Amino acid sequence: MNLLKKSTLVMSIFTLSLLASGQAFARGGGKGGEGKGKFMKFMKELNLTEEQIKKLKEHRKANKDKPKGNRGEMKAYRDEMSKAFINGASDSELKAINQRMQTAQQQMNERRLEKMIFFKNLLTKEQRQKFMDKRKSGKGRGKGKWK
Repeated sequence: MNLLKKSTLVMSIFTLSLLASGQAFARGGGKGGEGKGKFMKFMKELNLTEEQIKKLKEHRKANKDKPKGNRGEMKAYRDEMSKAFINGASDSELKAINQRMQTAQQQMNERRLEKMIFFKNLLTKEQRQKFMDKRKSGKGRGKGKWK
């Protein structure tokens, strides 16, 4: 794997983990009524200002109707690729499926980057550090919900 591909992969993984947490944070996490409490607790832990809270709410409202990254779509493409491979699909069919997968992945990466940039601009350096420290300590979405 060349250096550019490795760098892109590392950045994608970092962005995915950061923004998956950011998305859970922006939505409030959880189900039903419990999400609002976790959202408020997390804001308190980061010591967001009223202005930051206002900007976050405006951002959420403005982006609520935008298409989200769809893991189901990617799974469907992987399943389609597996079936095509097993059934001996032509090279061009496999390449076409792969192209659709790459396009969908690129769109998801672009949305993650947009969210990452929003949070970078919203949070102070100290808040960003605290956010990342929580991720490293296992209190983020990947190791359970924000506590």
